[in-house]
Amino acid sequence: MWQAVKTFPLIVLLFALSACDVGSPDQSVTDEIVAAYYQAMIAGDIDQAQTYFSTQRLPEEWSSHLQDLKQQMGGIKSFKIKNTEINTMLRGRLYTYDVSVQYDKGPAAEVVSLFNAVDSDETSIVSHTISADGYRKP
Repeated sequence: MWQAVKTFPLIVLLFALSACDVGSPDQSVTDEIVAAYYQAMIAGDIDQAQTYFSTQRLPEEWSSHLQDLKQQMGGIKSFKIKNTEINTMLRGRLYTYDVSVQYDKGPAAEVVSLFNAVDSDETSIVSHTISADGYRKP
């Protein structure tokens, strides 16, 4: 009897933690979103690239961010995903990508974060930071 009482909280905890994965996309889906974003930028299609960003901010804000990036760094020649980290929290799942990018004006280290809320089917880019010589955040 005592053994059953001791293991019950553990079973409840494991069940609760496993429920956090319900509805979250597989990493291959977020890999495809990141790749599609960079492919759109390589093609110079900012309108297409901004469709991968969260609707929590106005499309004009994302467009301005991407236009400014292109103006300062030039076009993208290539990109490579260096690392991926997945964090599960009560509100959903955060996917963080470290990406090495080669621009016309030099290399950059970028961090692209995507979020999928528990109550949503949308998985989109919520943050995009750039670290490069010659780039200044407006």
